Amino acid sequence: MTKVYKNEKFNVDLFKIIFHKKIEKEDITNLLLLQHMMFNSNKLFPGKRLFNKEKIMNDIIECYSNFFFDTNNLFLTVTIKHTNSDFKKIEKFLNNLLYNIDFENQLVFDYGSNLIKEQINSIKENPSSYGMIRIYEEMMPNSKYSLRSIGYLEDLEKITSSTLKEYYDSFLSEVSYETFAITNSDVTLDYKNNKNIIKNLPHNFEFKKEINYVEETFDKKQSKVFIGYKLEDLTPYEREILLPIWNIIFGGGADGKLFKEVREKNSLCYTISSKYDHFKNMIIVASGLDKDNFNKANELIDVEFSKMSNEISGEELDIAKKSMIKNIKDNYDSIDLHLSSKIFEKLFYFYDEKEKLSLIENLKKEEIYALFSKIKKDTILHLKGDSNDKK
Repeated sequence: MTKVYKNEKFNVDLFKIIFHKKIEKEDITNLLLLQHMMFNSNKLFPGKRLFNKEKIMNDIIECYSNFFFDTNNLFLTVTIKHTNSDFKKIEKFLNNLLYNIDFENQLVFDYGSNLIKEQINSIKENPSSYGMIRIYEEMMPNSKYSLRSIGYLEDLEKITSSTLKEYYDSFLSEVSYETFAITNSDVTLDYKNNKNIIKNLPHNFEFKKEINYVEETFDKKQSKVFIGYKLEDLTPYEREILLPIWNIIFGGGADGKLFKEVREKNSLCYTISSKYDHFKNMIIVASGLDKDNFNKANELIDVEFSKMSNEISGEELDIAKKSMIKNIKDNYDSIDLHLSSKIFEKLFYFYDEKEKLSLIENLKKEEIYALFSKIKKDTILHLKGDSNDKK
């Protein structure tokens, strides 16, 4: 049955269906194109005008899909935000959306293919996005850790309208799915959950003896630097509570050590921050700087990283705790974030909201210090600006 959460504060309802399967490289490009077809080529309401009319008739405010993946699982979600108290109408709309895709509409298919191709070919125009892709590829080459969410040209060239239909038929026969809703209406939609999501999979990283340095030249004034750290396998408490706090203190915002020391105090970069990737068990530092400042910035980042072993002030810890608590509570001010947080609790996380808040309040600096030995610097990617006169 659908997991229903009572709607106590929002003036709209929200429904999500989440499809799950083991991820393969070929899934990514197929799903990018499939999502385009799903919302632009339907046998029952072809074209945007009729599709929007159908939404209005069913009191649907917003309808969209996206997908995400970790190193083992792929998740495709379809979301419907609506004000319809008759959920049977929402269920009918969903079924039409999912099971009446017109794969023979070659015009829509070609347009979608060209959009994906353009995104792949233009990725280098955005060094920040390109760098995040490349750092994972360098840290874990030829693995599911480094799959590109923008798709692959070699896979796109193999896809036709008929092979995409075959892929979708196979996808539907293979996936499990679960349904979630925030509503006060009666929801009786069943879900097929005959395959368990493999979460908290051990990563068993091989740690490099020497740090891998990779350099690429860009026709830009500003260089982009990405530093990747691999983590030893963590306990649920370390992964869900301690590491997010650790990351906030290190470089998760304007109060982090990296921003204060590297940017504000020493003026060695324009931007700098760190990101903890829960799914991949990695931390990525990203910065924008002048190429002449690279060595000094890299040295200072190492200094600030070493301080995470024994130099965290009470104020830094307090700010990090308050920031994480605020982020958790803010999720409940948006119906989209509220349902997403509930879904993540069910599918991926060990602790619920109340448990997290209590654990955050009571954690100690010494627990943060203990993480230091589990974090290993792995790769530096330097997207080097090749001219001081170019932007």
